[in-house]
Amino acid sequence: MSGEFPILQSGPTMFIDLSLLSDQWAQKVHGQSLARLAERGGLSPVEVVMNIKRIMYGDAGRIDKAKAKAYVDSISHAKRG
Repeated sequence: MSGEFPILQSGPTMFIDLSLLSDQWAQKVHGQSLARLAERGGLSPVEVVMNIKRIMYGDAGRIDKAKAKAYVDSISHAKRG
């Protein structure tokens, strides 16, 4: 899977490479495909970390929001092309 995926955050919309995310995990956790989630605005930095690390919502509280944002900032970019 290739393309860009939007990150929900204040300020300008940033994107990560779609290949970093698991559509199967998005279906399991959100009940929606990554395509549908992108249509709805994307995922928050915490949700991106949850997807990449395969963390369920019940364990989301152990994710530090500031660290999740810093991590996503390190792998995100402005819209290409």
